Amino acid sequence: MKVQPIRRTLSASLLVVLLAGAGLAQDGLDPAVEGRNASLKRAFAPLSARLAPHVVEVLSGKARKGYGVVVRGGVLTSAQVATASGSYTLRTHDGQELAARVLARSAEEDLALLSPVAGLEAIALGSTAALQIGQYVVCPGPQGEALAVGVLSAKDRRVQRSLMQKNVLLGLFMDGNEGHTRSYDNVIQHDGLLETSELGGPVVDSAGKLVGINVALPFRGSAHALPVEVIQEQLAAWSEHLVIEEGPAAEGPVEQEVAPRAKPTPAAAGPVYLGLNADDAPLEQVPPTHKHGIAVLGVSPDGPAAEAGLEAGDVILELDGQRLESLDHLGRLLARCTPGQRVTFKVMHAQRMTEVELVLGAPR
Repeated sequence: MKVQPIRRTLSASLLVVLLAGAGLAQDGLDPAVEGRNASLKRAFAPLSARLAPHVVEVLSGKARKGYGVVVRGGVLTSAQVATASGSYTLRTHDGQELAARVLARSAEEDLALLSPVAGLEAIALGSTAALQIGQYVVCPGPQGEALAVGVLSAKDRRVQRSLMQKNVLLGLFMDGNEGHTRSYDNVIQHDGLLETSELGGPVVDSAGKLVGINVALPFRGSAHALPVEVIQEQLAAWSEHLVIEEGPAAEGPVEQEVAPRAKPTPAAAGPVYLGLNADDAPLEQVPPTHKHGIAVLGVSPDGPAAEAGLEAGDVILELDGQRLESLDHLGRLLARCTPGQRVTFKVMHAQRMTEVELVLGAPR
């Protein structure tokens, strides 16, 4: 009969230890790691100060959503930071606050382009091909100091969506440890300590050239960034829908500045138009017959998806009999299609599995 109180005492003691450990983890899991980070931030302080004018804080109301970097044509950030319908304020290195709107957005690539800031030069672009595993990369902020300095641990890495059960105790004190919330075809990985409110910002090499945009923090002390080559491809794709103008650039590759001709729709996918906003579906929304699904977040009233009967809350499982692995996978399949083509989606609609025929539209 005395065993139960002992167990309760041990459990309580264990809880205290866990909470104490989590408390220490608020700013890092190991004081030695925190000491290394502070030392590296000081070492790269001159570089970070030089790059501050190229970085902006992205605000929604008074809340920081993330960071962005000045490129030719606007301010580039993660699509997680800026939604198509959102209203944003950009705070620059010198304290200016300027209204911004979304010029273009790709949920597939996890990139968004916000309206440009007058007087700020585009950051110079580098190359991930020149990066060496084990070298330092820097995540500069707009205040003149690094948000993080990390060691590059992987290039050309493909990431599949794989969620972990959230640790409630650690979740009280820090971000991370949720696993891969979505798939990426190509990322670089570093161990800079960042928070989710710091996504969208640049990753630069030791010369201060852009090599990536931070988009994911699957585990504490592990960050994923879209490589600059993916960024350049997406900017080039957007430029087809935008007016091309010339403008000044910082030292580095000469690129093109873009200004809006017509607001592109986030519902466009490659050469076709669906008329919906979507994201990778949480596992609990995917039926046991499938491993992955695409959650429909909203539909355009006059788009092909709405005409076919798709609604927010539906989960797309297959396209023409092919099981979907991710939103990226759907985008790649649609990129092979043409306007006017009839396709069939297998969909979870109102807790029932059904097939929906849809005629793809032309980009708008």
